Amino acid sequence: MGPRVTPLSRTALSRLLEWLSRRTLWQIPRDGPFDGLDVRELVGDMNAPILVGSLLSGQTPIGLLAVVGMPDWIVFPEDAANVVQQLLEPFAVALENDRRLREMATLREAAEAERRSLLAKLGRQSLNDAIVGADSGLKHVMERVDLVAGSDAPVLLFGETGTGKELVARTIHQRSPRAKGPFLRVNCGAIPRELIDSQLFGHERGSFTGAVETHQGWFERANHGTLFLDEIGELPLD
Repeated sequence: MGPRVTPLSRTALSRLLEWLSRRTLWQIPRDGPFDGLDVRELVGDMNAPILVGSLLSGQTPIGLLAVVGMPDWIVFPEDAANVVQQLLEPFAVALENDRRLREMATLREAAEAERRSLLAKLGRQSLNDAIVGADSGLKHVMERVDLVAGSDAPVLLFGETGTGKELVARTIHQRSPRAKGPFLRVNCGAIPRELIDSQLFGHERGSFTGAVETHQGWFERANHGTLFLDEIGELPLD
C-alpha cells in the first residue's frame, strides 16, 4: 500500500502539537482512542497502529510525520519505531529546505516586480545599457563601442579602477553578433602564476602530474561569446 495524505481537523492537530511538544515521537495503538482522539480521525478507516513524530527546526515544530503500521500489528515493533525515529531529522531538514526555497522564490518574485517597476519609471526595457553620460560626455566612447562591436578583433580597454571598463565591455558584447553567447569575466590578477595556462586554455586528462580530468579553459567556455580579461596587465610576460 502506498503513502496517503489524511487531513486533520484543527482540534486533532492542536492536540498532536501539544503532545509532541513534550516528546518527539508518540505511538497510537490499533483499535483505540488516544487521549480522547479517535485513531480513525488520523488514518480514516484503516485499522492499524500509527507513529506520529514531530519535525523540528531547532526547537520549533514545523510539521508532523505520521507512519501507519501493518494491519496485524497492535503496536510498532521496537526496530520499526527506531527507523521512524531516525527519519524525523532528514524529513525535518527537507521540509525546512522546501520552506526556505519557497521563501526565496517569493523574494525573487518581489525583486523582479520591483525591477520591472523601476524600469518602467525610467522608460527602459533593460538596465544593461545604462551608461551614465552615453549621450553627452561619453558619446565619443559609445561611437567607438558601436564601431568595434561588429568586429571579431580583440579590444583593449584602458582606464583606472572603477571607471567602468567592465560595463563598456558588456555593452560591446550586447551590441555584437555574439550577444546571445556567454559573457565571462576573469580576474587575471587572481590566477596563480603556475595555473595561468591551465585556467585560460584548459588541459587534457593526464597532460601533466595532477591532471586527473579534462579541464575546459576560459577561452573555450566563452566560445561564441565574449571573454573579458580584467586586470590583464597583472599577467606575467613570460
